[in-house]
Amino acid sequence: WREASFNSQGDVFRVYTVCNLVSQSDNWLRLPYIDRNGANRLYVEIQFTMRRCVKYPDPQRLQQCKESFQLKYYEAESDFANSERPTWDSDTYTHIDVIAADKTFTDIDESIINTETRDIAITRRGVYFAIRDQGACTTIISVRVYYIMCPSVILNFTVFPNTTTGPDRSSIIQQNGVCVSHAAMEKPPSYLCKGDGTWSLLTGGCKCMPGYEPDGDGNDQACKRKWNPCLPSGLVLFSFLGFCFLAAVVVDVVVVVVVVVTLSFSTQ
Repeated sequence: WREASFNSQGDVFRVYTVCNLVSQSDNWLRLPYIDRNGANRLYVEIQFTMRRCVKYPDPQRLQQCKESFQLKYYEAESDFANSERPTWDSDTYTHIDVIAADKTFTDIDESIINTETRDIAITRRGVYFAIRDQGACTTIISVRVYYIMCPSVILNFTVFPNTTTGPDRSSIIQQNGVCVSHAAMEKPPSYLCKGDGTWSLLTGGCKCMPGYEPDGDGNDQACKRKWNPCLPSGLVLFSFLGFCFLAAVVVDVVVVVVVVVTLSFSTQ
């Protein structure tokens, strides 16, 4: 493998390319160590070009030519790799797939970019991905490694945090929620995070505490203090026999005045 430049629609990229059509070709390209950062499943997206084997008139070279490469990985608890470790062989790395080109080219000026994505479950702290070439004429333009999560959401006055998907595509992770400020739990809230990063089957939830109400019509994301006409700014309220009283403190003298009757009462 060697580093080169690739021009695509006026944009220039630094790429890795190989075209070694000889007997027993075995060329490895290893990515830097990638910490999984709590992810259970990683996705690898590779963009590459592939030259068509019929371009080579030499029968010997044509026999060795391939239009694919292998994608492999090695899990590790730390970044320890060097030029010798992990060893460059198939017994050391775990095979993911043979990546074949859907679109090939014969003229370098008409190269077509292929995009392929594979995914693996991962259990250790991090991973090395590697590309093994055994006789292709290919250029690796980009490799993107990512994971999927269900995004944080607020429903039923409950906060559900970012939740990474499970180790399998069909995995379902149950995430418990936490009530927003000034809300109390009615029933333990939970939400199911699916493998494609979407939420499903919300159960339970919270409600605004006494003295608080939803912050807006149809809003189930925040609670605000209820408006009370007996709470003018800067004065202290207390009530007695259905009357609202205000206590205004002036030079240590408390003056109590009747403001208005806002609470109904009856005597029998």
